[in-house]
Amino acid sequence: MEEQSDGKWVRVSENRWRRVSRRDFLKLTAGAAGVAAAAGNLGSLLTTIVRAQQRELRIMTWSHFVPAFDAWFDPWAERWGQGKGVRVTVDHISFADIVPRANAEVAAQSGHDLFFFLSPPSAFEQQVLDLGDINREAERRYGPMVPLVRKSTYNANTRKFFGFSDNWVPDPGDYLKSVWTAVGFPNGPASWDDLLTGGRRIKERFRDIQIPIGIGLSQDIDSNMATHAILWAFGASEQDASENITLNAEET
Repeated sequence: MEEQSDGKWVRVSENRWRRVSRRDFLKLTAGAAGVAAAAGNLGSLLTTIVRAQQRELRIMTWSHFVPAFDAWFDPWAERWGQGKGVRVTVDHISFADIVPRANAEVAAQSGHDLFFFLSPPSAFEQQVLDLGDINREAERRYGPMVPLVRKSTYNANTRKFFGFSDNWVPDPGDYLKSVWTAVGFPNGPASWDDLLTGGRRIKERFRDIQIPIGIGLSQDIDSNMATHAILWAFGASEQDASENITLNAEET
């Protein structure tokens, strides 16, 4: 925490800090230190108090669909913290619970320091730090961001980076050619009717395949991506480049 000209930062609870005036700071520390009588001693006293508490970094992320990733990431984060003098803890929940959990921690004003999201977290802009310095350093090292990444982490109106994108991936619809060929669709499904007909045949013939065939319609990232892909495939969209609502259109 940086020292401010009008006061000091003190830790009031786990993961929460508050700036207080010099007078209030004296009241808070006099009982424990017994020597906070002069303003000139405040800097060293605050340093002593902060150093006595080990720094912590609490990370919230989803349980990865590839379990080996979590098995690699968690120990790696812990080792990184040991090298920096920081105690790092990583908590995992279902990806469908990420946004509800973030909302709950915002309401409580307590919880994790770093949140991983699967979609742009623009709704939390007012609750997070400006990550412009991290994004600028990444550009300095690796070159300009692709437009998608910038639009997903930066608010041009407020000029604030509300997030940092560590990766992005295309997410096309795929099909297993051998299975679809076996049920009469060597080129895969080309229409909704093909999906229904072929999907039914696959379910009847390949009972060892436990993956449902269809398009999700639930409140999760996969369903949202599938729905957007369908809209865009027919030329529809939620809004245009000028931020006008365009959902109620013939293409939709």
